[in-house]
Amino acid sequence: MLNFLNKRKREIERLNNIIDNLKGDIKQYDAAFYNINARKIELERELKEANNTIIGLKNEVNYLKMRIENTKGEVNSRYY
Repeated sequence: MLNFLNKRKREIERLNNIIDNLKGDIKQYDAAFYNINARKIELERELKEANNTIIGLKNEVNYLKMRIENTKGEVNSRYY
């Protein structure tokens, strides 16, 4: 009977060690997920800023094109 209890005790200790190792792995995965998620949020913010910059530059180019089109037909007396 004592031998049986010793085997059970060793098995419980072994399982506790496995559980502790798994808890450590979970903490590592949580930390890695947190870092990856934070980087993803940062990249999404940078992408949004870049898109806004592109839109602003497109608007500026369109404005300059409009100005060029409007000045094509004008006669500027400074050139004479």
